[in-house]
Amino acid sequence: MTFVDSNVFVYALDRNATPKQKKARRIVADAFAAHATYRISPQVLAEFSSVAIRKLGIGTPLLLSLLAEMGKISHVAIDNALVSRAVEIQGIYGIQYYDAQIVAAAERLGCDSILTEDLNDGQLYCGIMAVNPFAGG
Repeated sequence: MTFVDSNVFVYALDRNATPKQKKARRIVADAFAAHATYRISPQVLAEFSSVAIRKLGIGTPLLLSLLAEMGKISHVAIDNALVSRAVEIQGIYGIQYYDAQIVAAAERLGCDSILTEDLNDGQLYCGIMAVNPFAGG
């Protein structure tokens, strides 16, 4: 299972993010087509929505349509146990809380990798490999 962070979804729509946009669009297309092998969390939906509105100027109808499609990707609820685990992970790795919450969600979902720019590429976090899909240009 692969967890996809919000920056991948953002780059898929960001016209200023070439060449990242092409790679991101390929990942998002795969995630939409193969819901069974990709995972997200409500945090990803929230972060994506915030950036889509504020930075990308995406209108409400399109954003709601994208959120409906993203909602088909398996995700985990953010609850007290997940928040507590994220705090533990933050303490273990010294990463930002919201990055730790991504790791905690991926861990709960049984993911073996996280596609993100926000963690150290190639590092294991709780046995989950951080992969920067945009590394190397």
